[in-house]
Amino acid sequence: MKRMSIVALVLLSSTVCIAGRYSELDRTGSVYLSPKFGYSLPVGALADQDYTKPAASWRKDGISFTLEAGYYLSNTSVFGIEGSYSTFNPKQLAGFSVNSDKSRVRIRRAGVFLQYQMVSTGRYRPFIKLGAGIFEASRFSLPQPSQDPVIYSDYSLGGRPVFSLGIGFLGYISPTLSASFSVEAVSMNSFGSSWETSGSTYGPLNKNMLFFPVYFSLLYHLPND
Repeated sequence: MKRMSIVALVLLSSTVCIAGRYSELDRTGSVYLSPKFGYSLPVGALADQDYTKPAASWRKDGISFTLEAGYYLSNTSVFGIEGSYSTFNPKQLAGFSVNSDKSRVRIRRAGVFLQYQMVSTGRYRPFIKLGAGIFEASRFSLPQPSQDPVIYSDYSLGGRPVFSLGIGFLGYISPTLSASFSVEAVSMNSFGSSWETSGSTYGPLNKNMLFFPVYFSLLYHLPND
């Protein structure tokens, strides 16, 4: 027991020393690259239970992959660019005559962001993030019910504004490596959008599509020479 206590004390002391080492780290003028993996929760049009509605209804939880690059304007402010890919598979709805629905919704986004760290020192630094850009949403392999007034076709919505708001915290691991955990709200502005497929015009959609990715990411900080 005494030996375990000594080991625990040594580990705790080492952690405190490491944390103190990076508590004053200033990254002003540096650049980082960050791959992000997210578990995404759809709401609104992306999760509507009415399969006869257009857009991207009856989606279950999906995944998102994002790559971002950021530049530290100051020790607390970051400007960056990002590209993202998200995919959502269908729910199996009770009473739906086609149970082999293999349709898929793909969402691609590109844009810029500003991120503000709420504290300038410490190993763990909470932040807020605002982003804006454009998106393209596509829906593939829609089911074809034999008795239904709705005509189903694959379609895409592209070149429309997308906005995001996120909160999270950043943990410094070393001078070149950090990790972060964050939650974002991604709103795809599709008001007035319409699309064409198989010679027919659909829309306007007149509603936004919204989902919440929960991200874990690693940040590689390029040496600041």
